[in-house]
Amino acid sequence: YDVGNALYFITNQFSVKMFQLTGFAVLCLSVTVGFVTVLLLKFDFKIQQRKKTLLAKIPGPYQYPIIGSFLELVVPREDFYLLQMRLYENYGERYVLYSFGMYFVILTNPDDVE
Repeated sequence: YDVGNALYFITNQFSVKMFQLTGFAVLCLSVTVGFVTVLLLKFDFKIQQRKKTLLAKIPGPYQYPIIGSFLELVVPREDFYLLQMRLYENYGERYVLYSFGMYFVILTNPDDVE
């Protein structure tokens, strides 16, 4: 097959006129996409709020907006174990860390893992 002939055939078969939409069709499509977007955002917000409510019952370091407890975790690699020990001493066997939209539940008791 000749690529040039194939492209010529495709461009002649599918013209721009086939995909032109009327103003009403564009309006309906826009409203539908907007409605679905709002529903998805509302659903996601409800899930995030439920997570936040349940995880608020678990102790942990202070969580700043957006970055969460990230500043607490900025330590040299050699001192990370000491940080974990300090968090264990301050918050107990279970604590939660939040950083950039992600929650981490730290479990130190083997019975909790089972």
